[in-house]
Amino acid sequence: MSEAVRSRRDEWLALQALIADLLSRHGRNARQDGDYCLIDRDFGTYEQKVLVFFKDALSPELVEATENLLSNYSREWHVSFVEANKDGTEMVPPGGLKVSAYGLELLQRAKVSPEEDRETRELYAALDELLGMRGKSDAFGNGDYWIVDDSWVPLSHKVCVFNIAFLTPALAAEVQRLLNEKFPRCVVWFQIEVVEPGVELPLPGVRVFSDRIEQDWDREKMRSMFNERFKW
Repeated sequence: MSEAVRSRRDEWLALQALIADLLSRHGRNARQDGDYCLIDRDFGTYEQKVLVFFKDALSPELVEATENLLSNYSREWHVSFVEANKDGTEMVPPGGLKVSAYGLELLQRAKVSPEEDRETRELYAALDELLGMRGKSDAFGNGDYWIVDDSWVPLSHKVCVFNIAFLTPALAAEVQRLLNEKFPRCVVWFQIEVVEPGVELPLPGVRVFSDRIEQDWDREKMRSMFNERFKW
């Protein structure tokens, strides 16, 4: 974040423009026939609301990009992605996802089909077994990784990486093979949560799909921070 002190409203105006651009790159930002609708009203708080008209529009890529964007602003900010009807009214009971620089919080568990729920749970078990053979799992950051066990987006799982040397191209390839063979609709998102001097969190990571691996980080920046421990 810039050393210059910015007022809450100045930050809100800047975030409005950046989030609008972000939404337009991931779908259609419009109240009429859109995927999302950015609410342009200033509520006088550190919340920015986005209406979401389709469950599938709230992708792991969009969530990660929003989380990274917010890391450059006051830590009080969060974006509420709220499930909405086609007429622009919020669903009752409310549902969606709150995203901040610190992570994610479910406004209410998303409605998923029994098949999606089963597949998401089976992916968790298979991923837990695979990663458990390669490193140590610890929810408090004292191991190599932790699989977040709240299914915040169906057919996906987020893995927090605490040891940068744990996340290698070979490991990502193993996860991709698992997805390709058993979970072709799913995605696994690795986010870097390495806590050490000189590392500002959160850091972008990689997203593993059944047919590709997408690197969201700046490789040169990662190499400068972690040196030979960064294997990519």
